[in-house]
Amino acid sequence: MTDKISLPPAIRPCFCGATPDQLAITEGSSSKYAWAACGWCAEWSIEFRTNYSQDPDELQRLAVEAWNRAPRADIPYTS
Repeated sequence: MTDKISLPPAIRPCFCGATPDQLAITEGSSSKYAWAACGWCAEWSIEFRTNYSQDPDELQRLAVEAWNRAPRADIPYTS
């Protein structure tokens, strides 16, 4: 039997040109939302729903999903 390992999703590049290995997460105005920013430049950020989670791994997963869905211009993306 082979156990499947769940890898975190790849993070799309930031507008600064860097591809962060993780996102910097800060609390939002309520426990329902938080902010995720590029770990390199900390300039571009997105607001995302936390689903009221307090688990750092779950918050990182939710942040990466929202980060990857955010519209971008002039940055080629290959999966």
